[in-house]
Amino acid sequence: MVPAPLFDKIELNSSMTVINGQIRDHESIFRQAPSPDVDAAWDYVAAEGFELIGISEEDVIKSGKDPKKCVQVPKNWNEEHIDGPQYIAQIDVFHQIHCLDMIRREAFADFYYKGSTRDEPRTSHLTHCIHIILQNLMCSADVGIITHNWIHNDLYAEEPKTRPFEDFNINKKCRNFDTLLKWTELRAIKNAHMKYSHFRWEPGMQIVPGDGYGPENISNS
Repeated sequence: MVPAPLFDKIELNSSMTVINGQIRDHESIFRQAPSPDVDAAWDYVAAEGFELIGISEEDVIKSGKDPKKCVQVPKNWNEEHIDGPQYIAQIDVFHQIHCLDMIRREAFADFYYKGSTRDEPRTSHLTHCIHIILQNLMCSADVGIITHNWIHNDLYAEEPKTRPFEDFNINKKCRNFDTLLKWTELRAIKNAHMKYSHFRWEPGMQIVPGDGYGPENISNS
């Protein structure tokens, strides 16, 4: 298993949590129809705008990556969270949440895309996100147990009104996500998106093929 070097830097104390598995829950903002408040909530948990951090060369190596291929944080960005060279990075869970948000937006495509036809870049982004989430779910392979309860619901159109149904409200031991989010916010590269947009390649910086992944780094999953 490739280690996650940030485990040594963040106290992600775990605690027991009951997952909200209700089929009809209109209170959670993450299940509500599109609105500025809903978008802001999703952006925040995806660390949108503050997802980029600087990590050390040692942490790059611990992550199984080659520092020679990784983009360094320019010294004139004045990021001094660690000594020595820093490398641009982001924590994977925030990319996964970004991908889930991408799929959510497709569920409300008429609102977000005004009925426009999905073009190739949007399709590639969508299928990339679906595949990212699938691979991560299969990688973690959650073996939590879903029991079944007898429930009665008068809204059922057909009989019987009383039937067995899955209890998706599962007990789980969860890491403290808020701690991770706040740690990232404090360590984020300031004005990263603006700086990134003006970032330019210079001779001597190693380039990798195509979309950023050499064939030797891609599995068939």
